[in-house]
Amino acid sequence: SAVVKIDNGTPSGNSYQPNRAFFEESVVLTPAGPCTIDSIKVYLSGTQAVRDTLWIVGFPTSGNLWPTQYIWNFNTIIEPIAYDYDGTEGWKTFYVGNTGLRSEGLDRIVIQHRLKPQGPWFTYDNDGRNNTYDSWICDPFTPNPNFLNIAGTIYYYPAGDYMGRLIVTYDFPKGESSDSPPPPYLLNVSSSVGLSGKGMSSVVDWNNDGAI
Repeated sequence: SAVVKIDNGTPSGNSYQPNRAFFEESVVLTPAGPCTIDSIKVYLSGTQAVRDTLWIVGFPTSGNLWPTQYIWNFNTIIEPIAYDYDGTEGWKTFYVGNTGLRSEGLDRIVIQHRLKPQGPWFTYDNDGRNNTYDSWICDPFTPNPNFLNIAGTIYYYPAGDYMGRLIVTYDFPKGESSDSPPPPYLLNVSSSVGLSGKGMSSVVDWNNDGAI
């Protein structure tokens, strides 16, 4: 297994403020190549034992507009992970190896939850934000006067990188990361299906499975 992370491993604090109640906290992680995602780990803060839910979603834009609860109904990659936080700060591991969760090394995986008054809260590390656009807090309620009054487009940043991780098994492992996958190719089956030598024919990968 390999670890996909952006944090340095040393917790520093959390981003909760009363005026941010029920905002959304998110961390985005990008595996280095095609892989199966076995587990999700999040370092959580808070001392109250409460119910929480993690949302594992795709990144719906080219990078300039982060996902929010408004895409949960169509861009959630697996079922939401509802769990009971025990009130003890630290790493919490969620096994997802039975869900079919994958990355092809191009897509980004986003871990989200709501920033509730009683916690738990995502924890950021102690050396500042080294991955500028990979940890954020979204206000999903206030219309944005600078963006057509669209709610869900006002963002804030934590003081460090959020401590969320993916435990993955790479299809093409190389050390602790991924080797480049082999180049794609098309398999020519025109002769075997009787197309060759019988006039003009078109060749197309109509279902994107790599065969013609």
